Amino acid sequence: MSSGNQNSPRIQLLHGDLYFSPNCSRSLDGVLQPDHLKGTLHNPFHPGEDPSTVNQHELFQPRTWTRAFGWLAFLPLRPLSRGYPFQSFTPVAEQSIWLKNGGYRLSSRRMLEWLDFEEKVYHAVVSLKGRYNVAMVLPFLPWALGYRRYHSDEGTALKAANNSLNWFTVWMGALSYVIAAAEAKHYQRKPMVAYPDWCSYLQDLKDANVNFPVAWVESVSRSFIAKFDASNPRVGCIAELIDPDPTQPPIEWFVAHGVPVWYRWGKRERDAVVQGDIPQDLQPPASLIQTSSADLLSPLTQFPSQVGLTPPPYFKTMPSKKPDWIDFFEERRKSHELMIKKETPKARQAREN
Repeated sequence: MSSGNQNSPRIQLLHGDLYFSPNCSRSLDGVLQPDHLKGTLHNPFHPGEDPSTVNQHELFQPRTWTRAFGWLAFLPLRPLSRGYPFQSFTPVAEQSIWLKNGGYRLSSRRMLEWLDFEEKVYHAVVSLKGRYNVAMVLPFLPWALGYRRYHSDEGTALKAANNSLNWFTVWMGALSYVIAAAEAKHYQRKPMVAYPDWCSYLQDLKDANVNFPVAWVESVSRSFIAKFDASNPRVGCIAELIDPDPTQPPIEWFVAHGVPVWYRWGKRERDAVVQGDIPQDLQPPASLIQTSSADLLSPLTQFPSQVGLTPPPYFKTMPSKKPDWIDFFEERRKSHELMIKKETPKARQAREN
């Protein structure tokens, strides 16, 4: 990483198009376009034809904003593992894998801490998503990668634990996004309220499945999860200035939340400014536009910070064998079919609405 200012604006050439970021000098390696441009919408959390891996590293590259997966822009690049409730989210070493009941698994204490956090982060995201009407498709839970299960050897158990650990980062990003969306909607109505509405909502939530202690909620509110500024680097996204997804927030919103944002700057965008369809303040600075062609055509690696999106420090590669979460999807499908058979007409109406 360069020691330069990673939050400064930058324009760069990528595949023949200029891309401008008002708040990030990292290089774009590529632009992950939504697959619905090809007629389909790919779910990055679901196994495809080759179900042996989920490309976790791809999640840590900026992609074009979509209703379903735009929230991936909020994935933290530097998740911290200090203090409650994050103290157990450090890389798993061999001494944390225990032999018990004829199999290898994560130590009981750490596993219980992960289970508790997983339960809380899931219900927090789902509850806030519903309360504030936040559009997003959620990933599978970390347990599906095998940290709760017994394994035949220590190495497999260690891989499962670290892969599960990595996946908690994805859920932390999901919670970050729903918190940002909740605060935006709440402060539009009550701008003078000091205590976040989402904090009060979780603390007062009467849910038979989980409760949110004040200490947990307030610790999250003071953590990197709810810290929205340039000192807390996130993945970021590609925004569209012309015909954007209806759920795409304004460029200013990304900048205000410290989320890197890039957008194409070409003839269509320039014409749109002239016609008044795009605000003039979204134009790149003239000094950047006038950058010499030689500079723009230089290899992107010559710019500060060559690979813009590095997964968190404890990010590991997925195992080559079929992961446990493949079974998770099958179990979820069977559970869903059973629920459909048993639910009453009233329950079905409530679910569909």
